Amino acid sequence: MGNSAGKLDQADLEIYQLLTYFNKAEIIDCADKFFEMIESNPETSNVAAAVKERRLKLQQVKMPFSVIENKISALHVNPFGTRLLQVFSGGQTLQNGESCILFEDFLNMMSIMGPSAPLEVKAKWAFKVYDFNNDEKICSKDILEVVKRLTKPNENSAIELKPEELAEVVKNVLEETDLNNNGFITSTEFQQVATKSPEFQHSFKLSI
Repeated sequence: MGNSAGKLDQADLEIYQLLTYFNKAEIIDCADKFFEMIESNPETSNVAAAVKERRLKLQQVKMPFSVIENKISALHVNPFGTRLLQVFSGGQTLQNGESCILFEDFLNMMSIMGPSAPLEVKAKWAFKVYDFNNDEKICSKDILEVVKRLTKPNENSAIELKPEELAEVVKNVLEETDLNNNGFITSTEFQQVATKSPEFQHSFKLSI
């Protein structure tokens, strides 16, 4: 299970088992990965010894997004990787202004994106991820941003949708999901559609 068991208090492990959808082994795996990133990052490697010697708690270390995206390939290739970190970190930043995430927020993200989290919970967080302007609704601009990220040309696809094609996709998504026809998607509407979608069940996940 790695060597991070000694870096997390037993009380912390018990609380995390209550607050997440992870078991003890999975929590320790996340702690191992987070500590590995602390050691590998030049900006935080100097505190690794302090964490090992229990002079500093793992939960106190702020991890830059850039390090996490570099070390976790599933985040690096995910078109919503940075956005996921933004939503789950709650806007944490380092002194230099760089975005970062704390261990408990990282653990929560991995738990929600894991296989044991209920679909309703996953849908609730997915709504936050796709609500790019943070106005508690998914409007046409949010949908357009989602579609652009999903259809961005890469090594597997060199075809970029034309503006009129993007507009048509946005229109279709609204027609299918905006159940009360008010021009945007509410959290309730999104959850109703997402939890019934096999594609959502298989796509909103992440592993280390």
